[in-house]
Amino acid sequence: MFNGIGFSSRFTRAKFEEVNMDLFNKCMVLVEKCLKDAMMVKERIDQVVLVGGSTRIPKVQQLLKDFFNGKSLCQNINPDEALAHGAGFLAANISGFGDQSPSEPYKMGLSVKDLEDLDTHIAETIEWLDENPDAETGELEEKKEEL
Repeated sequence: MFNGIGFSSRFTRAKFEEVNMDLFNKCMVLVEKCLKDAMMVKERIDQVVLVGGSTRIPKVQQLLKDFFNGKSLCQNINPDEALAHGAGFLAANISGFGDQSPSEPYKMGLSVKDLEDLDTHIAETIEWLDENPDAETGELEEKKEEL
């Protein structure tokens, strides 16, 4: 929707991949940077776990599989749930609860319900931002305070 005018168009998967290839390549640059920052090489990775919505895109999955030399991708966890857990760990770390080991997340005082609530709040915030692209700075600050 732009200026009250709706637009829709049909894309083939091939056209979608062509149009977004530069973004997919940027994702792969981030994967390489993560490995470099962690001082790891891709050959030492035992398992590749997909997290987040874009990992549902077949082209992204293929690029990751190719990057990791044909290693199968772990797709048996809910990527949105995993993302919410990661956000919870980050929030705990930022808020000072991060002294505990990430391997023991529930000792940080976070429950599954807390993480589900965080996931819901993040989704609501994203929806609000989508619905209010021209929001004034004050409105954005209020929304930031809610988060």
